[in-house]
Order: sequence, then C-alpha cells, then structure tokens
Amino acid sequence: MAPGLTLTRGAVSNATEEYIEASLQNYPMPRLCAPEEVASAVVFLASEDAAYVNAATLMVDGGATVYMSTARLRGTDDGKA
Repeated sequence: MAPGLTLTRGAVSNATEEYIEASLQNYPMPRLCAPEEVASAVVFLASEDAAYVNAATLMVDGGATVYMSTARLRGTDDGKA
C-alpha cells in the first residue's frame, strides 16, 4: 500500500492552505485523498477478492505517480501534462 497525500486530521492541521493548493497541482483528480479511500483499499487487499494479488504495491494516490512522471517526461513539471 502506497497512499499519496491523505487528508487525515494530522495532515490537515499541519499543512498550510498554500501547501494543500500546491499539492492539488500534482494530482490529476480534482481533490486529495480521504482517509476512507485508503481504508477501502486496505479492506480490498485483505478480502478474498484480492486472494491472487501478491508482491504488488497498490498505489492509492489518485494517479499522481503516473501523472507526475508523464509531466516530467514531457518537460512540464508544472503538473499539466
């Protein structure tokens, strides 16, 4: 499990509004991750539905990993691929 920036109480209370807004530029989704979304992914991995999932990292980052890599390859580090 590899979650991206997740809006937990700790993250929200320690991050500035500017940091949250800047982080949104790195995610193709128009919002950041809610803790419940990470929990849902954990429940899936613990379920029988994921019985054949082995040795994999589930990215729960709203597509940021691929989005940021693509932007860098295109030379647009501003996150707008």
